[in-house]
Amino acid sequence: LAEQRNSALGLLANYLAPVAQALAGKISAPITGIQTAGGTVEADAIKPAAEPEAEDPFSDEEAEELEQLLVRLKSAEPEYMQLLRRVVELAEAHDSTYSMARGFLLK
Repeated sequence: LAEQRNSALGLLANYLAPVAQALAGKISAPITGIQTAGGTVEADAIKPAAEPEAEDPFSDEEAEELEQLLVRLKSAEPEYMQLLRRVVELAEAHDSTYSMARGFLLK
């Protein structure tokens, strides 16, 4: 259990040291290490955790078609952003007005 805790603290220290160093670098001396129950983790040995890549919700083809549709809607409807925002809100709320309009538009 102690080894697991020290390992978890070491992983946390690996992530927090560069963050703390970046935040405090202008107002204090550089951080040289992080004290853990298992000893000191030197700043040189600390590497920031890799940030997970954000998954793109659209394929390239979908993104291209969405862009084309938005350009067309913008030229046809001056309040296109308000309209899109409202459509999304109604869809998320499972509103009956949305269901009725969707059924009409997708016939």
